[in-house]
Amino acid sequence: MQDDEKLITVREASQLLRVNMVTLKRWERVGKVSVTRDPITNCRYYSFRDLMKIKEELIDDPNPDAND
Repeated sequence: MQDDEKLITVREASQLLRVNMVTLKRWERVGKVSVTRDPITNCRYYSFRDLMKIKEELIDDPNPDAND
């Protein structure tokens, strides 16, 4: 699996984007980010590739909650 196909946890995603885990869950509800859930544990996993796109957007707009 290549890095851009990698799935990461909510905690890893929040650290990567430097946002609260609650913010990620809110973005999921409004469709800003897609999530994959483990069918057994129901844990959330985010696509590294999708998160890198969002990270680029955050560089352009460093106040992510202002657009929600």
